[in-house]
This record gives sequence, C-alpha cells and structure tokens, in this order.
Amino acid sequence: MRGMRSSAAAVLERRTAAAVVGGFLLLSLCFTGQFAPFHNPNESSRFATVYAFVESGTFAVDGALPVVGDSEDKSVSGGHFYSNKAPGLAFAAIPVYRALRTVCARPRSPFDPIWFWVRFVVVTLPCAAALLRLHALLVSRRAPGAGLLLAAVAFGTPFLFYGRSFFSHAWTASLLFLGWDLVRVGEAASRRRRVGPLLGCAGVLAGWAAISEYPVALLAGLLLIRTASRGAWRHAVLFALGLAL
Repeated sequence: MRGMRSSAAAVLERRTAAAVVGGFLLLSLCFTGQFAPFHNPNESSRFATVYAFVESGTFAVDGALPVVGDSEDKSVSGGHFYSNKAPGLAFAAIPVYRALRTVCARPRSPFDPIWFWVRFVVVTLPCAAALLRLHALLVSRRAPGAGLLLAAVAFGTPFLFYGRSFFSHAWTASLLFLGWDLVRVGEAASRRRRVGPLLGCAGVLAGWAAISEYPVALLAGLLLIRTASRGAWRHAVLFALGLAL
C-alpha cells in the first residue's frame, strides 16, 4: 500500500509539473506585448543589435532604430549608435533570428511576428527548462508540495513577466541555475562516468549568464570556486574552459 501511495504521488507530481510548465508556456504564447501594442525600449535595444548584425553585418544600430524603435539604451562611437546593453541575450538571438528569416520577411516594426518567436525561443524556452530542472531538484530532495513550490516560482514572482519578455533577467537566472544544476549532477556522477561535457557546458552557461548581466560574473566565479573546492582540480579546469569560451 505504501508503494502504491508513493507511485500515485510521483504521478501526481509529474502531472503537476507538466501543468505548471505548460501553463507558463501558454501564458508566454498569449503574452506578446501586443495587447495593446507598445514600444519597449528595453527590448528594442537588443532587437536592434540582432537586426543590424543579421541584416547589415554590423553591430552599429543606426539602420535598425527606424525598424525596431529608438531607445535610450544606446551609446555613440565613431559617429554610429550601438546598444549599450550587455550582449549575451542578443548573441543568443542572432542565430535564431537568422534561421527564422529563412521563412519570415524582414521585419518592419518591433511588433512583427518574427520578434515574438525570437522572444519565445530564446527567452521563454530556457526559462521553462529551468523550471523543469527546479522541479526535479525539489522532488529529489523530497520537498513537500514540490509542484506547489514550482507554481509559486513560475506564477508568483517576476519570473513570469521576465520569462516572456526580451529582457535578460529571467534568462540570466535560468542560465545560471542550469549551469549550477549541471555542476551538481556532474559532482554526483563523477565516480561513475566521464563528466567533462557536463562541466564544460556548465561553464559555458555560467559565462553566458555573466555577459548577459555583468554582476553575475561574481556568481559564476563562486561556481568555479565550488568545482575546485571539492578537490577535483580537473573539474575546475573543465568548468573554467567553458567559462572562458
């Protein structure tokens, strides 16, 4: 009977996690910044970098501003405008935008569908992946009401808004969390299999988080210290290589 109750609880937790993450994705699909349309300078500064690089082969956003909207988040150098936002999120969006341009027309405004899909793929999906890993961690730690805790994080914090906006806040938090999770998994599995790819990927995620929100570099450094403090200097080197990349 105890085994049956345990199995039923596990099924319920999986369904709860699926419902929470599914709801998060659904709300992200419904929330496009289009109701009613408004120009968001915080998003446009990064959109401009992506547009300029793919369409014109430059990081200068002069020609992109009339398309995606002007923004105060820009600097002037050599007579050209450049976004002054940390570039990590824009770097991630460039290949996604390039791929979407094979089926989408060149955008004429910040409200064109291509920007919605860039936002969803680049920001929302990694945030959903972080939520799933958070639930797995809570379940592994036998946290009571893991599904309820997951719902509280997904819907009761600013993560919901930032996870469906082209801002770097939730994106950065997700990368950092996923990087820490890979380090944790690598430590647990180090005696059973090779963990080089895990730790290398963890370093890449932590480094990408650091170039998306510069203060996060301190937290990425703490992760590096953690990998070294466990006595596995090889692990620290692998993590550092990913971080440097």
